[in-house]
Parts: sequence; C-alpha cells; structure tokens
Amino acid sequence: MSEITPITPASNESAPFMLQYAMDYMDEELDKLLALSHVLVRELEPKDPKNPTDSDNLTAWRTAEILCERLNEVEFSNTMREMVLSKQAV
Repeated sequence: MSEITPITPASNESAPFMLQYAMDYMDEELDKLLALSHVLVRELEPKDPKNPTDSDNLTAWRTAEILCERLNEVEFSNTMREMVLSKQAV
C-alpha cells in the first residue's frame, strides 16, 4: 500500500498568492451574503413600516435588518483593513 504524501506549496513564494485567493473568495462570499440580506429586508418589509399590520412578520424583518447592518459593518472593516495594509506595504 502506498503512503499518502501531503500537498505542500512548492515554495514560500506561492503562499501570498494562495492567501490572496482565499481572501478574494471570502470577499465574494461576503458580497453575496450582503446582497441576499438586502433582498430579505426588501421582501420582508411591511407595506407601511410605520403602521404594520398583524400579518406582517416584524421579527423576521428586523432580523434581516440587523443581519444587513452587521454585514455592512464587516464589509466596512474589511475595506479599512485593506487600505491600512496597502499603505503599510508601500
């Protein structure tokens, strides 16, 4: 029976590219979640938010709003971190 050899980068030079690929993937996923949260807020919002009816699901609507707010904060934090890191690299 042959042994399984672990996959390792050919050199340390490929590590930054792998990290950038992973970060780009996470950014894309964050963008998808943010878009989904905006759709949820729009779909769950009562016809008259100032005067909701009993048939409106206010808990789901508010939960979607909170999710959207938190994802916006994460996106803002990521943008600020990228700006700081890019200035340090110069």
